[in-house]
Amino acid sequence: MARKETIEELSFTYHGVAVDDGSMDMVDFGKALIGYAQAVSTVVVTLDSQAHVPDIRITRTERGSFTVFAQISQDVTLLESLFDFLGTPTANKMAVGAEIAGGVGLVGGAFIAAIRLCRKIGGKAIRSRKIISEATGEEEATLSDGQKVTGNTNIFNIVVNNSFNSGARAFLEPTSRDGVDSVSVSAGRETETLKSEDLHCFPVRDADIDVSQVTSCELVLAVERVSFDDGNWRFTQFFDDDRVPVSFNAIMMDADFTCNVEAGRIAFRKGDQLRVLLEETVRKPEGGRQTRLRRIVRVFNVIPYIPPSPLPGFESE
Repeated sequence: MARKETIEELSFTYHGVAVDDGSMDMVDFGKALIGYAQAVSTVVVTLDSQAHVPDIRITRTERGSFTVFAQISQDVTLLESLFDFLGTPTANKMAVGAEIAGGVGLVGGAFIAAIRLCRKIGGKAIRSRKIISEATGEEEATLSDGQKVTGNTNIFNIVVNNSFNSGARAFLEPTSRDGVDSVSVSAGRETETLKSEDLHCFPVRDADIDVSQVTSCELVLAVERVSFDDGNWRFTQFFDDDRVPVSFNAIMMDADFTCNVEAGRIAFRKGDQLRVLLEETVRKPEGGRQTRLRRIVRVFNVIPYIPPSPLPGFESE
């Protein structure tokens, strides 16, 4: 067993009118950096459990939305299992354009591959995993809805790690703010772009809870109750057909929206509706009852209530 220090460069770019001038909210950026470092560190430790904690440093920034370049240095042990992984077609594809020293330096590629696999899984729970080929390190996972997904064992080990998912969520969180549309992660010539709609792809699971499915969708909801204390608002969803309206509670996660409402910069009244991005987690404990947890990830805009026009002959004087 030998050790070798490897160095490679990654970059990430936030896109949108709120960051086009090359600046970004310090609190959002700080949390995103911590999440980014956590996710990348998890990739390193998962690929090599005996690796030292990587040294991740910001080396420079560039304007053109908000681009940050980071350098990752890590002292890794060159294990046989890692060499096996490096020889697979998956690893070779991930290595395109990367700085590879001594056959390693694939942290950025593995990071992007894990993001892609998370999006492919779509937040669904993995029911089972089985090895397809020991030689290539490929395995097949069966998801909660019966869908089959294939990928590299090392990458699967990354995407089921809560530390990776919570870090990725923190890194992606700024895209739920007004004016930040997406974030692109790059390693060499490999790039992946994420939006707030992808937050559900990085679930943090409780050990004793079976998460059946996490989904997100854009809806128009009427506000029935506002709660700034615990963030637990109540909404009603109306339908265009003859379905009965549905009322439910949802946690308001859009801090920008709530701050603007409290400050009086945004006003709405009874009957107004909100166009939102709703994230719903369906949970079913073993032998227990299925529950739903709803979160309002982002509020896009307020739709004012328009009273119906009076029938002819019934106009008010």
